[in-house]
Amino acid sequence: MDLAAEAVMCVRRRRFLVDSKPVLLATSYLPLSLVAGSAITQEDTGPGGTYARLSELGHAPVHFRGLWRIAQVAGLPVADQVGRNGREAVVAISLTLMTEGLALLTLGLVRPWGEVAPRWLPFIGGRRMHTFAVVVPAMLGAAALCATAGWFACTQAAGLIEHVTQTPAQQLLLVVCYAPLLAWAPLLAATTLAYYRRRASVV
Repeated sequence: MDLAAEAVMCVRRRRFLVDSKPVLLATSYLPLSLVAGSAITQEDTGPGGTYARLSELGHAPVHFRGLWRIAQVAGLPVADQVGRNGREAVVAISLTLMTEGLALLTLGLVRPWGEVAPRWLPFIGGRRMHTFAVVVPAMLGAAALCATAGWFACTQAAGLIEHVTQTPAQQLLLVVCYAPLLAWAPLLAATTLAYYRRRASVV
């Protein structure tokens, strides 16, 4: 985080519950110099939570891979290949929308709407989700992500770095943005298993 050794941190610990059962623990460390005097230091951070308050302070969280792709399509100097033809731009933007959408759907494994469909959904709104209707697609998605990440790391990563970057800084940025992708599949599988065990334990 590039902080001095004596820097004071604001530590927020949260426990997420589904049907009064804890399903996720999360801990955030934020520099007190950044969040002092804001609602982030209070028990109730207000509508939108910590991320909304960070945005108000001018430090909105980012979606790294998606922003890197959009920035490149837009012509920003994040890579040597700063422009793309129409087909490549459509592929990049579509891939970004798909991955961000899948990431949001993953939240259903730890949120109430992953067990009971939101009422605004047609046909299934308000109905309890069948366990395997969630678990099977999630596990198939984890397998597909594992295969895709492995294929990309073994066959495409080196060529991509060489093709679209020119400076060491650009190479580092690309690696930092894409490296978390390797953890997506195992984390999704673990979360899905926890979801199944939680649902199976409900009598």
